[in-house]
Amino acid sequence: MAGKHVDTRGRSATKASSLLIANSLIASVVGFAFWTLLSRSLAPSEIGLLSTLTATAPVLATIATFGLSDTLMRFFAGHNKPNALWSWIVLTVLLSSTTIGAVWLGVQWYLSSINTNSIFSGTYAAAFEILIVSVALDALALTALIATKNSALVLAETLIIAPIKIFAALQFKDQNTIALVIALMALLGLCVSLIATHLAGLRFSKPISQRKLVGQFAVSNWVSTSFSLVPKAALTVLVGYYLGLSEVAWISVPMLILTAMNLPASSLSRGLFAEGSSDSQNLRKVARKLFLTALSLTALGAAMVVVLAPFILSIFGQRYVFNSSVVLQIFAVSAVISVPNYFIDIVISINKDNLGYTIVNVGGSLLILISICIGVSFGVNSTAWSWLTGQLLYLLLALIVFRRKRTP
Repeated sequence: MAGKHVDTRGRSATKASSLLIANSLIASVVGFAFWTLLSRSLAPSEIGLLSTLTATAPVLATIATFGLSDTLMRFFAGHNKPNALWSWIVLTVLLSSTTIGAVWLGVQWYLSSINTNSIFSGTYAAAFEILIVSVALDALALTALIATKNSALVLAETLIIAPIKIFAALQFKDQNTIALVIALMALLGLCVSLIATHLAGLRFSKPISQRKLVGQFAVSNWVSTSFSLVPKAALTVLVGYYLGLSEVAWISVPMLILTAMNLPASSLSRGLFAEGSSDSQNLRKVARKLFLTALSLTALGAAMVVVLAPFILSIFGQRYVFNSSVVLQIFAVSAVISVPNYFIDIVISINKDNLGYTIVNVGGSLLILISICIGVSFGVNSTAWSWLTGQLLYLLLALIVFRRKRTP
């Protein structure tokens, strides 16, 4: 019976993860097509600016969630009033993300008042505010769908948004308009997600404060997740600052492809988190099965990218082949190295080792950031090597923390 239980949990996690992989794969293909179309109509400096927009907004959105997205996943299944938990978290994040968006808008207004050449004034400030609120709330809605075993509805949202995104890339050619369109598509995605949560059975009710229940986990998760997003956002900002916005394009396109290569690890580990949060029995065996699957898929994809890097980048134009091929090949190797990091994070979190989870994410992110800061001034290839070095240091730290407290 125990073996059957493991197989059932494993199949359930694999099914949910497969839907999430399909969702992420479609989203990545659409994103790839979206940026490919833009790269043919916009200058590299404009692509770099839009990449900075889309890389920075999620960091602020994550800060605005206060770690409540994963908290919803962790506590939803066993909560005696799940709708009250859902309502309280949504209300909290709505207020926090709106406040952060307003503060950001105020900062941009001030900067534009003292610098008429500020590239983030006007439309960009408005796009940032919409993005921050939409991304923060959409993360909650998608997490709720996964927690209620409705990953198929997550996929449905992506299928609805995909053609609209491609149409926007074909229709609009002005960078200011595109920045606003990106934000409005995020808002549309949020609306679709909220409708999906209603179809999944979630209802808004009188919110009841859950601070005592989720406080320690939420704070740990918030700090950890916020720090984990900093290296990727800082990468584009630092490259833009030291090397110029045109150089950001040579990094951001390989980073887009790297995100796609991380799909097996991110989706399968997410499925493990959903299953482990509701039933942590036999976690080790289920985790090992999903880890080996993710590692195999990522290694296969990375090998193909290393060989086909020039061909893949030729879709964006010959300038990307010349400037980004080595960067993409290095990123492909880093994708394989990062697979264990995803699963170590999840297992530590499920085991309620809040201190270990924080140490791994904060310490690992700082190691990546320091590595980037050391290499960025030497060019984009050196920056890619710094990213790879940071991932290795992250893995070393994660293994040390993981070994200090064995899983059950």
